[in-house]
Amino acid sequence: MGTSCGIRSQIGRRNGVGSLVGKELVDCVVEVKRKSDRIMAIKVMVGSEILNVVSVYAPQMGLSDNVKKQFCEDLDMVIQDILGVKSLS
Repeated sequence: MGTSCGIRSQIGRRNGVGSLVGKELVDCVVEVKRKSDRIMAIKVMVGSEILNVVSVYAPQMGLSDNVKKQFCEDLDMVIQDILGVKSLS
């Protein structure tokens, strides 16, 4: 098994979203967008195709409805950006 490279949303923080990228794909990562501590989008060039990977760390049940709503709105924006649309609804 090859070595992997970790991508974290915030350096020095204990919680938040992160992703592992295999050693053979590290040089294929063309973009990393961190929407928040909870949402990260990574674009990887695989051959002639671009693969979009969205990594999320969803809010736990005990958090406020406002935090959950903001998370959903942020995730919606990231997906809209990837799809190139203005609204998913």
